[in-house]
Amino acid sequence: MKNFYFTKEKRNFAQVITIAQNLEKDLSWVTDCTNGMDRIVEFFQKTSVAQDEFTELIKGIQFKNKKQKFVSELEKFFKNAGRCKNGWNRTNTGENPNASNVFINMIAPYDELFTTRSVYSHLSRRNNPIGEVDTIVKKDSAGKWNETGLIENSFVNPFIKNNYEILKDAIKELQNN
Repeated sequence: MKNFYFTKEKRNFAQVITIAQNLEKDLSWVTDCTNGMDRIVEFFQKTSVAQDEFTELIKGIQFKNKKQKFVSELEKFFKNAGRCKNGWNRTNTGENPNASNVFINMIAPYDELFTTRSVYSHLSRRNNPIGEVDTIVKKDSAGKWNETGLIENSFVNPFIKNNYEILKDAIKELQNN
């Protein structure tokens, strides 16, 4: 008689794959996203639920070989695109991200010019006049954006797309092995 029982490692790894594949499907809109400031909260709502489930599934399990490589890639993804006390998504496990608890963290040289603000704060400035940015970065906005548009196009859209690519690459690599 065939044994239909799987080890906890196999069962949980199958669930981890399902979480990753569902997340890839749920975030498929990222590929064509040009309005990241409007969608970053949705992005974190999806990644947070997946991160919480993933974290519970891998607790106390030592995966081996290609399974560990895949789990490590997902950990990398969640480290970048998941909950983080000082990161973009500053929510706690189980807490729902919203425009008030998701923050846009700048990188140099912008971090010295703009304070870290919530998505809510950025969205409230969305309709400010085009070109209304600090004079130091006016050349970066090229007269096309206000501060919110500049930050959306320079940070938010690339953040969403780059992290989605990490997820897609991890899944693709697992499927190719």
